[in-house]
Parts: sequence; C-alpha cells; structure tokens
Amino acid sequence: MAAEDRGKFKVYKNFKKQKGDDRPLFQGTISLPGEDAVRPVILWGYESQSGNIVLSGRALEDGNGQIEELIRPDMDTSADEVMEIALKNGSKGLQVKPNDIVLFTNTQKNAENESRPDYWGYHNPGNGKPLMRVAAWTGHDRGGNVKLTGTVQKHEAQREPDGLAREDGEPAPAEPGAAPSPEVPRRRASRAHDEEHAR
Repeated sequence: MAAEDRGKFKVYKNFKKQKGDDRPLFQGTISLPGEDAVRPVILWGYESQSGNIVLSGRALEDGNGQIEELIRPDMDTSADEVMEIALKNGSKGLQVKPNDIVLFTNTQKNAENESRPDYWGYHNPGNGKPLMRVAAWTGHDRGGNVKLTGTVQKHEAQREPDGLAREDGEPAPAEPGAAPSPEVPRRRASRAHDEEHAR
C-alpha cells in the first residue's frame, strides 16, 4: 500500500491527567489518507468486561474547521452520520458516531506476531467521508512516557487485516457471534467539554 493511502495517528500521555479525574488519557493528532489537514485527538481509557483496554474519544475540528463552525453555526451537517460495522453473520455491529475514534487491545499480538499493532479500531471522520481503520503501536517519547503511533486507512468491509480477528467477544466485526456494545463508550457531555479538557 502506498504511503499516500495512509494517514497518521499520534497520541501522547496527557500530563494534566490525574488518577480518577475525567480528563482524557491521551492527546494528539490524526490525519486522513491523502489529506494534509491534521485534527486534534483526545482519548479516554476504559476496561472492557473481558478485562482488555478500550480507548475511545474523538477528533476535534482542525483550526479551519473550528473557525468555519464559529462563523457558520447553522452549517449543514447532514453528511455526518453514525456508521455501523456489521458483523459477518449480518447482525448489528459496532456503531461509530461522527468524529469518534475507538481502539481495542489487539489480543492476537503475541511473541510469534510481534509486528502486529498493539491497538486497532475505527475512526468516523464525518463530513460524508468513509469509515477509517486505525492501527496503533505503543512506544515511549524522549521522557519515557507512553505514546501511541500508527496508521489510518480506509476501512474495507470485506477485508480484515492479519492479526485483527477477534476471539474474545470484544466489539468488532470480525467474529460471528461476538457481542459488541451498541456504540462507543461515551463519558463526555459535549464538544465544549472535550475541548476544555484537551487544554
């Protein structure tokens, strides 16, 4: 796959985050394949029922988008829709709202498959754009703090990349019989709340 077919995903530990508060765990940026625009990202962390980590949050508008929203508050957002990832057996799958990002622990990563991403998931960029697939690897910044970096590419409904099949009942379209939650976990009340905590 050519480099222009992939966007970039980079998030870093939020230094303002304190144990038990409702600030996001990570802050960073995301870009879509073939686009120069970079959007701010904020992610919260949760533990799933099976004990795995789920990271969910949203991409905020880039600078130009924020200015446009302020100048045109009645802007048509009809192109923004919830995207549903159907399970292979045809039953209802995971719902990803516009601008949302959700990442799941990759339980298929092991000593034999070390190159696989640590987290994988989806991003709904809104504005009528297609659903994106995100793959992220953990690492450390210069100060030794955790970061996630990865790629963003258009989701292909019929193709599940190697190592991303699910066997643990986590929300995902790969396994028939999986029991996904109806939508991405949400703790935030509004975009204004998100932007306040991103500072």
